Parts: sequence; C-alpha cells; structure tokens
Amino acid sequence: MVRYKITGLFLLMIVFLVPARAGWVIMEQTKSNFGPSGFQTTFIQNNKVRFETETSIAILDLNTQQVMMIFPQYKAYWSGTAAQFRESTFEAFDTHMQAVVANAPAEDKEIYRKLYDDFKKQWKEQKGDTLMPDVRIHATGKKDTILTYVAEEYQVVVDDSVREFLWVTNEINPYDEVDYRKMVSFTQSLNPFDTEAKITATNAYLNLISKGMLLKLVEKHGVMEITTEVTMIKHVDFDEAIFEAPVGYRKAGIAEIMQMAPPEPPSLEDMGGDKQN
Repeated sequence: MVRYKITGLFLLMIVFLVPARAGWVIMEQTKSNFGPSGFQTTFIQNNKVRFETETSIAILDLNTQQVMMIFPQYKAYWSGTAAQFRESTFEAFDTHMQAVVANAPAEDKEIYRKLYDDFKKQWKEQKGDTLMPDVRIHATGKKDTILTYVAEEYQVVVDDSVREFLWVTNEINPYDEVDYRKMVSFTQSLNPFDTEAKITATNAYLNLISKGMLLKLVEKHGVMEITTEVTMIKHVDFDEAIFEAPVGYRKAGIAEIMQMAPPEPPSLEDMGGDKQN
C-alpha cells in the first residue's frame, strides 16, 4: 500500500499556527525487498487516532467507537461504526462484482461467477470466524538503539513458523494516550479478512506491545521481507480539529465513493483464478 507522505510545512501549520493541545505525532517508513518505500503518519490524542498515508486517511474515535474514512482526492468522507463500514464495503464490492461478472467475456464468465460465489461464501464464514492463530513471542536477547531509544528484539512465531521480528522499547509509549487493546480490537473489526490484524490482537502480542513502543517490525512472507521503522516520535501541540472531517468536504456512501473512480475490472489472476486455455 502506498502511504501518505506528510509535508514539513503541514506539520509546522499543525504545531504552531492553530489553537492546540498536547498529543503525539509518529512517523514511520516501510520498505520491501520487492517494492518502493511507503510512509505513514499517526496522530494520537485523547483516545483518538488518525492514520495518514499518501492516498488515505482513517480516524478512529475510541470514545464513541466511530471510524471516519477521508478521501482527499474526492473531497469526501465516510463515517460510522465498524460494523457499518464492513457492511457498506461488502455491499459496494458486491454490486461492483455483479457488474464484472455480467460484463465478463463469454469464455471467462463462469470462472468469474465461481470466484464471485467463493468470495461471498468466504465473507459469510469470516463474519463468524473467531479462531485466533497460535502466536508465541520469544526474546532473542539482542538489543538495538533506534531514535536514541534502547529496543529489545523479539521473535514472533505463528503456527510454528517464524513470521516477524519486533524491536520494542519501554522508554517511551505514546499509545498511553489511548486504550491500546480497544484500538487493536477496533481496527481488527474493520477488516475480518486481515490475518495480520488477528496476529496483533492475540494476548501474546498485546501483552508485549501494550507495555512499550514498537519501533521496528520485520515481516516474513516467503521470499518477501517487509520492514517498517519509526523515524520520528514527538510530543507536540496540535488542533483537535484534525480528528474531524475537513471543512468543505461532504459525506458520501462507500458505493458512491467507489463510483467516483471506478476500478479496472480485476484480472482472473488478481481474484485467485486461472484463465482456461
């Protein structure tokens, strides 16, 4: 995913030019051995969290259990509960996929229809799926210094396979500003298909991360390795309005937002199928 790159000028405006109260700003960079770098900026204040990437903004209000998705390219936003977001997303994608099946070439139509039916079945099964992965975390005994903080290295084993390496410090913890367990549970509920979200929601993971700050994460996906590292942590003053919809933006439904920029019809390979020759 391409992440939102916040500009230095924007940060200065937040910190110095508006009425403000104290909060945290965290910037991180993600690199892959098979792709370009990405960036994410997180704002934390009073049990509210805002995640920004280059193409998306998500705001979680843990006090009201509401989520807001902001789409700057369309000057539009969506807001509601996690359950409403899941259902709206499914309905919009379902409508889109019906159109894909209807407009597919005759020789591919049955393949697309089967993949569409499989998706609906998976969605129904996932909605009731509470099975959590077997996650074990071991300290390696190694340490590193990241942003002047001493971080201990941990190995994460998921279902008997080494999945991640974590570097965690207990010298600073911006997430003390929020109910961390509630935040993880909330983000997981937004996407029941996300295996990584299930891993971070296990007790083994929560018991470690909730007591400190994760400064570096290395994920193993076969030959692919994805590294995410925090590049800045600051306790600063910024306007609480950053957790609200921007002035001039209008509220829209997920289906309407998808229609603003109709995606290209997915290939059979993207949907997990193979075209029959």
